[in-house]
Amino acid sequence: MIKQIPNDSVCSSNLFLPVPDTNLKELLSQVPEMSRRHPEILDSIRKDQDAVAIKKKELRQKDKAYFESKFEALPEILSEVEQTEAPSLYLQVGRPRMEAELVLIFLVCEATSIP
Repeated sequence: MIKQIPNDSVCSSNLFLPVPDTNLKELLSQVPEMSRRHPEILDSIRKDQDAVAIKKKELRQKDKAYFESKFEALPEILSEVEQTEAPSLYLQVGRPRMEAELVLIFLVCEATSIP
């Protein structure tokens, strides 16, 4: 979730936090409320992120299998390489992904830039 939005007193005394009063500011200020009212949007974003991660994992596994097949002619190298079982396509803990709320903010920005 979006952690905290600074109040106006903090923004007015800071050089970098003041945001001009624009339509984009108004639209982006509605994103946290939209995500609270419609959590299915965030769930859909997370499912899409998982689907992309699984496709990338599958591609990495195919690359690994290809390179391992190229070294089959060198048994002394293969004996040094740890033999593993066929990897599965479920996701494990890895690098943290972009939070769904942030993806939603980027989507709103992208939607406003379409002519």
